[in-house]
Amino acid sequence: MSRHRQNGDRYPSGKLKHANGGPNGEPVDAIAKWVRQRKAVELEILDKRWGSEIGKLNRFGHLSDVEMGACFRWADLQRHADDDPRRSKPDPALPIL
Repeated sequence: MSRHRQNGDRYPSGKLKHANGGPNGEPVDAIAKWVRQRKAVELEILDKRWGSEIGKLNRFGHLSDVEMGACFRWADLQRHADDDPRRSKPDPALPIL
């Protein structure tokens, strides 16, 4: 006695295609996972920095973890420098580029 043949799309070789594959090859639940991640960031369950442009670049593999850390460190230093009362204020007559 043999097993019943499973229903579903098959490759030309006869092997069953994965049930989670969409028409373009992406997983069917990829959009749902992305929405869940975005909502988690919005709810601040995760670190707020992941919602920044630097966090997005890291998420999609354009920046390494070390580069992301350096970017956030630079942003912290720049923020503290902007708050320094000893720093001279820009001339309001000069145009902002």
